Amino acid sequence: MKIAIHLITALLLAPLAFGSDVDNNPAVSFPPVDAEPLCVVSSNAIVLHDGWYMKEEALVGNHGEKFSLSDFKTLDWYPTSVPTTPLATLVRNGIYPDPIIGTNMMKIPDVNEVENKRYDLLKFSQLPDHSNPFDRPYWFRTSFRLSNDNQGKVIWLHLDGIGGINTLAVRIHPLDVPGDPLYEQLDGVRGDFGPNAGDAQILKNVTMYQTIGWDWTPSVRDRNIGIWQHVWVEATGPITVRDPAGFVDPQWQSNADAPITVRGYLDNATASNVPTKLKVRIEPIGFEAPVIETETSINAVPGRHEFVLRPVDHHELVIQKPHVWWPVTYGDHPLYKLSVTATVDGKTSGSASSLLGVRTVGSYILPSGGRAFLCNGRTIRLTGGAWIPDTMLSWSAQRYRDEIRLMAAGNHTVVRVNGCGIMPPDAFFDACDRDGLLVWEDFSSTSPTGQTVDTKVMLPNMIDTVDRLRSHPQPVVVGG
Repeated sequence: MKIAIHLITALLLAPLAFGSDVDNNPAVSFPPVDAEPLCVVSSNAIVLHDGWYMKEEALVGNHGEKFSLSDFKTLDWYPTSVPTTPLATLVRNGIYPDPIIGTNMMKIPDVNEVENKRYDLLKFSQLPDHSNPFDRPYWFRTSFRLSNDNQGKVIWLHLDGIGGINTLAVRIHPLDVPGDPLYEQLDGVRGDFGPNAGDAQILKNVTMYQTIGWDWTPSVRDRNIGIWQHVWVEATGPITVRDPAGFVDPQWQSNADAPITVRGYLDNATASNVPTKLKVRIEPIGFEAPVIETETSINAVPGRHEFVLRPVDHHELVIQKPHVWWPVTYGDHPLYKLSVTATVDGKTSGSASSLLGVRTVGSYILPSGGRAFLCNGRTIRLTGGAWIPDTMLSWSAQRYRDEIRLMAAGNHTVVRVNGCGIMPPDAFFDACDRDGLLVWEDFSSTSPTGQTVDTKVMLPNMIDTVDRLRSHPQPVVVGG
C-alpha cells in the first residue's frame, strides 16, 4: 500500500545524523536491499536509504516526539538501512543467528506465545526479561536535510510499502492477529509438511501471509513487519500528478490506429481550488515514431481527484501505426513513455510518468468449460508458474529484474503473483513490461477459507493494487 504525507513548509533544516553502517557485523546469507529504489520515484527525489536506526519500544517506550528531535541520541540503537524488517535488522546486528541457515529459526522467539511455549523459544529473547520481542512495536529513526531550493514548496514523504519523520521516526506495530504456525518442519525433506497458513488466523490481516509458514517457507518470527520499500522525499508545487495511465479501447484491432485514454490523479495540497494546466506527452522508447502531445485546463479541487483525457475530446491522443506489445514468444514488446505534467501560474508544479504498451487482453469460455485468454485478439497459451517473494524481503531491484529475465528466457508467457506473498514493487512490473511477461495478479488473499477480513483495510488495498497495475501492459488477470 502506498502512503504519501505532505508537509507545507518554508524549509526543513534538521541536521544530518547518519551514523555508522553495519558492515562490521556478522555476515548473513541475505544481503540488505541496496539504494536503488524498488519503486518509481520522481526525478528530484531524495531516497532515505542509509543512516537509519532501530530500537525496541519495549526498551525505550512510546516517545515518538522525543525520538524525532534533531538532537536525540541513538547511542544504543541498531544501525540499519531501509527497506528492512525488525528481525532482519536484529540478525544483521548479531542479535540472532541467520534464520535461513539450518534450524536457526528455532533459536529465535516467535510473535505467537503458543509457538514460544511449544518450542521453548523465549529463552532466546534479546530483552532483559526474556519477554516476547515481537509482540510490541519497533521504532525506526533517521535524519535528513533539504536544500534552500525547496523553500516555499510542498514536501511529500512517501512510504511505498509498509507492513505495519526532518528527523523521521516511524513506529512499526506487530500484526493485530499474528496467527500460530502450529508446526515447524524439523525432520527434513522426508518429513511431513505442516498446514499452509498455520491456524489461518493471520488471514484476518492484510499482510504477507506466507510468513506464518507455507510448504515452501518456514514461519518468519516477526511476520516481516517493517518498511518493505524505500522511503523517499520530494518537493513540488501545490499540485502534483500521481499514477498516470494510458488505456487502449478494448475493441481496438491490432492493425488499426490506437486511440488512447489517459487517466491519473491530481493531488492538491492546498485548501482551495487551483487552476492547473495539464500537458500529456506520449513518446516511443527505443524506436522511431511520432511524439504525441496535448494539453487541457483543470480547476484542481483540494485533496485528490481523478482526471480523464479521452481521444474524443483530445484528437491528438491517437497513436498512428502503433508498435504493438505482445507477450514473450508471440512478438516484440515495444513500449511508449507516458508523461503528465501539471503547471500552475506558468511554472511546473509536478509531473509523473509511466510505461505504455499498446495491446488489448480478453478471455472467453471454451466448449469444455475451461477459460482461454486473448492478447490483441489472439488466443495465448499461458505457460508459467506462481511467483513468491523472498522470505526475508531482502531482494534489491536487480534481483527482481533477474527473476523476470530468467522466466522470459524460459519462454514463460505468464507469471502468477501468489496472493499469500506481497504485491511486488515497481521494479518487478516494469521488468515484466520490458520482457513481455503477462501477469496474473492475486489480491491479498489465499486458499484457506473461513476467515473474515476488515473490509475497511481490504478494499482500499484492492483499489491501490488496481491503481498500481493499470498503467502496465502486462496484467491479464487481477483477482483473488
